[in-house]
Amino acid sequence: MNAGHAPAFDGGHAVNPPLVRASTVLFDNVAQQREMRARRGGERLFTYGARGTPTTFALEDAVSELEGGHRTRLFPTGLAAIGMSLLAYLKPGDHVLMSDSVYQPTRHLARSFLAPYGIRCTFFNADGSDAASLMEPATRLVYAEAPGSLVYEMCDLPRLAEMAHARGALLAADNTWGSGCQYRPLALGADISIMAATKYLSGHSDVMMGTVCTTQAAWQPLAERSDAFGMTVSPDDAWLVMRGLRTL
Repeated sequence: MNAGHAPAFDGGHAVNPPLVRASTVLFDNVAQQREMRARRGGERLFTYGARGTPTTFALEDAVSELEGGHRTRLFPTGLAAIGMSLLAYLKPGDHVLMSDSVYQPTRHLARSFLAPYGIRCTFFNADGSDAASLMEPATRLVYAEAPGSLVYEMCDLPRLAEMAHARGALLAADNTWGSGCQYRPLALGADISIMAATKYLSGHSDVMMGTVCTTQAAWQPLAERSDAFGMTVSPDDAWLVMRGLRTL
């Protein structure tokens, strides 16, 4: 058997997507390799392990279906997914409006990283009651969490989306507790939905992962920044999360 190619069999297809571990990917010739590299900025192609494998692609597609979004990126932890989302849509001089109920490490990230890089953060009431009064001309992102961490406050996400979009800002929502099963931020007007797949999607307390699913309009900044930072996950971990997802 040629060790560089998986064997082909006649018959049916496995219910479970195969576990594909890969760093290097083989091409028929140099021209094909160059073509794939030229196209991978706008397309999802199997060109190198850091850009994903068929296993991670399968999980991305499952999360996109669950969230009702355009496409999904996977990250090593939920906090990594949050951090990359902030980096993708904010730059020095911008302002982010963040719910007071967010996951505590998100608050720490705003203080310890965003502030020193010139990205200001203001916290609004968890129910969103004072959010409109705190919007600024430099506000580029409204970041909500519904239900919020610890005491599970809810906000009016469609109203926050309308407010943000009227001012030219995006709305991101941490959907870890809603998990796409009980709550779908993108269907309620959000542009970006973030989950810690460590929790409900995995379901077995044996893997760490984060996901970010976006609308088509919001996709490109996340994709480009994630590629620039070399963000990827183990296909073994992706396979485990798919196992958990089936019993969600």
